[in-house]
Amino acid sequence: MRMKNNMTANVEYRKSRSLSLGLSNSQLASQKDQAFVIGFGYRTADFRFPFGLFSNFNLKNDLNFKLDVAIRDNKTVIYRADVNDPEISAGSKNITFRPSIDYVINQKFNLRLFYDSNVTKPYTSQTFVTAFTNFGVNLRFTIQ
Repeated sequence: MRMKNNMTANVEYRKSRSLSLGLSNSQLASQKDQAFVIGFGYRTADFRFPFGLFSNFNLKNDLNFKLDVAIRDNKTVIYRADVNDPEISAGSKNITFRPSIDYVINQKFNLRLFYDSNVTKPYTSQTFVTAFTNFGVNLRFTIQ
């Protein structure tokens, strides 16, 4: 959704479930996946830095700020005929944080500053809690 003041907002919710029945070992496997994403953005055509060394510097072209936060939960549960309690065999909870800034230098060049953080917390002891972070600068040249 884009508003009149050039702010954008998006919300996304996904949910899925699949079942598989194994007749040879009398078990039912249930895979559940849920994802919730929320994002905000702002576009300005005349940005002025509010503080610091660049406070008198004015950017004339389009500047886009964007922030996405996502939480994803996937889990595989096994139900057996001879065992009363279900068993979690796989799955994890992922939390993602992605801010970025895009600046259109001219029609052919686009400069992007980005940060990407992802934390994975597993439901089983077979894997470890992992976290990774990517950040950097991307310069895009468009040929038309």
